[in-house]
Parts: sequence; C-alpha cells; structure tokens
Amino acid sequence: ADADGAFRAGVDLRQNAAAARPHFAAAAAAFDARWQAGDRDPAAALNRSRAHLLADDLPGAVRSALDGLAVAPADAELQRALAACRARVAHPTPADPTHRTRPDPPAGLRSRVSPADLFAAAVVASL
Repeated sequence: ADADGAFRAGVDLRQNAAAARPHFAAAAAAFDARWQAGDRDPAAALNRSRAHLLADDLPGAVRSALDGLAVAPADAELQRALAACRARVAHPTPADPTHRTRPDPPAGLRSRVSPADLFAAAVVASL
C-alpha cells in the first residue's frame, strides 16, 4: 500500500516535477521490493516501470519492463511501455565528416577489385 500511496502522492504533485520525482522514486523502490518478494505479474512490472520512468530513472524503467516481459512476453501494455522507454533513449548523432579522426579509405582500384582478381588479370595480360 505504501508504493501505491507514494505513487499517488507523486501524481498529486504532477504540476511540479521536481517535487513529484522523490515520491515516484520511493514508489519505484517499494514496487522493486514487492517484485523481489515474489509479486511478479504484468501489472506489478508495469507499475514498476512507470514509477521508475516518472522518477527519471530510464534504465530502471527499461529493466522493469523487460522483467515483466520475461514473465508475460505477449503483454501489450508492457510492450508499449518498453517502446516508450526506448524512444526516450538518446542516440548519438552521426559524426560530421570534418570531425572524424580517421580519413576515409582511399577509393582506388584496390577497393573495387580483390587482390586475387588483380593477380588473375596480370597473369592473363602477360600471356
């Protein structure tokens, strides 16, 4: 009941994310304790994932969703929760060619023809 109460307290403070985050973190810790105690069903995993996400703990949210999918692989809500978490993962931008440390490989004949083909062509040309 304390996990649900902490989650509700966080929801009540939704206008102030900084004040709500500690309540969601407390709820996430309580949901984790329930999970470790054996309360392993899709609804519990979804609650864990949401609490971690709202506590700004993205790795914990992903882990909780994956734990739930290990128990119920076909659960659509858990799959959506995992997709939402993965969508928030920051991916690096592609490197700007002017900032790369290694130059592009030379684009000569050797990059288009294998050494064996070059040897065969040399043998044929020498005949």
